[in-house]
Amino acid sequence: MVAMMKNIGVDMKVRQVPSTEFSKILANKEFDMIYSGFKSSDPYGVAYICQMYCSNSTLNNSGTGTKELDAELKKVNTLPTEEEQYKAANAVEKKTLATHGVMPVYSGPSIWATKPGLANWGASLFAWPPLPETLGWQNGTP
Repeated sequence: MVAMMKNIGVDMKVRQVPSTEFSKILANKEFDMIYSGFKSSDPYGVAYICQMYCSNSTLNNSGTGTKELDAELKKVNTLPTEEEQYKAANAVEKKTLATHGVMPVYSGPSIWATKPGLANWGASLFAWPPLPETLGWQNGTP
């Protein structure tokens, strides 16, 4: 991250602190930048848009946002159809990301290790969680 920031002209300094201080630093927002991860396991992720981006959400560690954006984010799940919700979510997410408080870095791989013969379980992006009826053992035995 230091090297990438240097490439865009930012002289980033890393401050190492004891892990025992992590909760205090996070709660009090005693940082300029924090690298944190979040992954939704729900294929209908729009249901959690406010949890991710609303200014008072605990997942929005930056606390960025506005009351107006919060209102737009909360409105998404009140729309009557899935299509309308996704369209509204995409529009308000662009506005939210423009605040530069929460920035997606990557949608990286998921790695799973399983016993040979286990069918329909493993790394996936949008097909999670798998349906119980699609899981099983090849040839019916573990």
